[in-house]
Amino acid sequence: MRITCESHPYLFMVCESIMHDNGAINRVEPAPTAYHLPYYGNSRDMDLAELQLAALTSEEFADFAIGEESEQERVVGKNVVLLLLHHVLNIWFEEGMQ
Repeated sequence: MRITCESHPYLFMVCESIMHDNGAINRVEPAPTAYHLPYYGNSRDMDLAELQLAALTSEEFADFAIGEESEQERVVGKNVVLLLLHHVLNIWFEEGMQ
């Protein structure tokens, strides 16, 4: 699924934070204008994830995006939408963040 700053701004910021945190965006490597997440389900799921991300505090947002595993798990909690997104982002990360 293609994610842009216009289509899903909070999800885009999560992807960008992960890229920065892992050195994939720096002085030499510019930030992409879109990210392609390995999700082929209903696009409405990512719309729901966007709403859940928007509801997080700035600290929760940072913990979800680039926190330690325990911090991410605390934010996700029992929220199935964030759990799905967390799983999709882990696959995206393992596949090289394309």
